[in-house]
Amino acid sequence: MRLDGGFGTDKNIDYALWRGYHLLAKMRCSKRARKLSKSVTQWINIPSDSENNPRQAGLITTLHRYGRRTRQIAIKKKTKKSYTYSVLVTTDTDSDILNIVSDYDARGGVPESSFCQDSQGLSNTKRRKRSFLAQQMLMLLNQLAHNMIRWIQNWLTESVLSMSDESSDKSSEPQVCEKPVIIKTVKERGMKRFVHQLLSICGSVTLKGQRVCSVAFNPSYPLIKRIVVAFRTLLKPYGIMVSLDET
Repeated sequence: MRLDGGFGTDKNIDYALWRGYHLLAKMRCSKRARKLSKSVTQWINIPSDSENNPRQAGLITTLHRYGRRTRQIAIKKKTKKSYTYSVLVTTDTDSDILNIVSDYDARGGVPESSFCQDSQGLSNTKRRKRSFLAQQMLMLLNQLAHNMIRWIQNWLTESVLSMSDESSDKSSEPQVCEKPVIIKTVKERGMKRFVHQLLSICGSVTLKGQRVCSVAFNPSYPLIKRIVVAFRTLLKPYGIMVSLDET
């Protein structure tokens, strides 16, 4: 388990240790971290943080007691005004200080980025239910929305890749209809930008009975010509016409 400082309470750490998990976590209490750092006998230089603040680390000799044996490493970071202190708690008794700090710094990866994008793009943090079952259903709906958006992104990309060169030559502005440019516009957007910049474009939908027959996008969006080409190639096999709403 690799936990941020927000989860590094004594209760959470002991819970993991008592159940046999290997752990790498940051201690939550900053006052305790400053106190424990006083027992460090030797500080070594480690790479700067993401804001280029110089840092040092050292082994704590007077350990805080947990449910299992741990190693505790103090990190001293120099800011503009003073020093800030934090403590890493780990069950790794073999690795050196630099490797342990590097492992903790590498915690931000694909899962964390995905959660962050869902929170921003799907507004997960703005919707909460008091009932456990209702909250569980809300999470399932968020998962469905996440998958649907990623599927749409892949469908648009695949349709552009399969687009014939002749269809792009018919555009009045062929330079904006080149495949690599369109694919970059669709594929390289994260969850937040895809929802806010592509799926939120206003326009109009024309129905014939219960069937969609045409979609017209607002032409004022800066990248609208690329987006129209992507949706046109995706929806053309279904007999749906995609155009710009010039009215």
